[in-house]
Amino acid sequence: PKFSQITGYSIDEVLGKDLKIMKTGYTSSAEYKSLWDTILSGNDWEGVFKNKKKDNGFYWASVTIAPLKNEDGEITNFIGVQKDITEQKKAEEQLIQTQKMEAIWRLAGGIAHDFNNLLTGILGYSDLLLTRVNDKESQIFIREINEIALRGSSLTNQLLAFTRKQVIEPVAFNLNSTLNNLINFLHRLIGEKIILDISLPSQPSVIYADPGQIEQVIINLVINSKEAIVDHGKIYIVLSHETIKKTISTKFGNIEPNEYVHLSVRDSGKGLNDDEIDHLFEPFYTTKKIGTGLGLSIVLGIIKQFEGTITVSSQIMKGTSFDIFLPRIETEIHQIDREIATRDEKYRFGTILLVDDESIITDVVAKMLRRSGYQVYETNYPDMAIEIFDRIEDNIDLLITDIIMPKLSGIELYHQLNKKNPDLKVLFISGYIDEFLREMQIDENFMRFLSKPFKQNVLLNKIDELLLS
Repeated sequence: PKFSQITGYSIDEVLGKDLKIMKTGYTSSAEYKSLWDTILSGNDWEGVFKNKKKDNGFYWASVTIAPLKNEDGEITNFIGVQKDITEQKKAEEQLIQTQKMEAIWRLAGGIAHDFNNLLTGILGYSDLLLTRVNDKESQIFIREINEIALRGSSLTNQLLAFTRKQVIEPVAFNLNSTLNNLINFLHRLIGEKIILDISLPSQPSVIYADPGQIEQVIINLVINSKEAIVDHGKIYIVLSHETIKKTISTKFGNIEPNEYVHLSVRDSGKGLNDDEIDHLFEPFYTTKKIGTGLGLSIVLGIIKQFEGTITVSSQIMKGTSFDIFLPRIETEIHQIDREIATRDEKYRFGTILLVDDESIITDVVAKMLRRSGYQVYETNYPDMAIEIFDRIEDNIDLLITDIIMPKLSGIELYHQLNKKNPDLKVLFISGYIDEFLREMQIDENFMRFLSKPFKQNVLLNKIDELLLS
């Protein structure tokens, strides 16, 4: 009865049949040879089979096969006992997948950390250079360098979103403006053979989310649409406002009654079949010949993070549509300034201790701060920072420190110096957030944190907030 329950075969269907009807091809010929050599020599064999059910599904079985002998010691039959271990195998595979993902998260986090340090240097030096150059054409080139560095930052943000170590900075902002700012970049991204058609509503589309992450979503979806188009084609981006009055169930989550900003990204590409849609948002699943399979899993994670829902519809050779619903809000809009301040005439006073194990950061940030009027002591070593602090303790107004440093973390450094001077203010900087940082609840004191890479005016404004608070 158990055999019938597991395999779906009745006794009448299998009695007298060869066990080959259950073979899947998973077990190698070498393993079968070992099995037969063992039992024909009179010994018991133990192993694992992946067997096929009647409906062509699979199950895993732990198998013991033993020879039966007559009075003369001759082998007359074999008896096999199977134990269904499908759930156990699933648990093992899940553990292996989890370990694999953890290794990838650590690798991605490390890459993002180092890359963000480099981008901070590029942004910082281009900001400094812009204040010294009066030639209009040169200023345009410098702004392009700055914009490219910001796009590089977007790539690291994708890695950090995937590793769950990204600092989220949600604000209320107008998605219409974000799309307008992206238009030129998206045109360059898709090339001349594909037409980009963008439709925006006349009223503001205000949502509460992280603008950088929403940009990632749009860019990811446009890249997918581009790659789905074989040669010439169209990509449509439509933004609208919708009122949902009844819960709508979808494959990837419910759309609850609410006011929504509806973002649709549609293409005229080759389309997806039902099986591809089912697996579309799984990490490492890809329909491309070359691809990581991470883009859409990141998209889904970001949308869910801000209480949104995404749906997918597609027809073969007629294209695919991704539809995102994000709660629409009525509130004051936070204007996102991505322009580079050409000159910052405000002169600042105070003494800052700057600590980062990466010399690129200490060099460029110290130059930014000195140019703005601050007295700066910089070092790449936390123990040296303690010596500097002890020497000039009364004069240090602010500690700016990286969080991830060898021997002594920035948080530990701050705690040591804070014991010496309880009034010491601190600005933590980092290329990514690690688990222990979340445990320290830095997020609750978010004004004390600045994510790398950052621009000069953003750094100076953050320092103003801290020193005036």
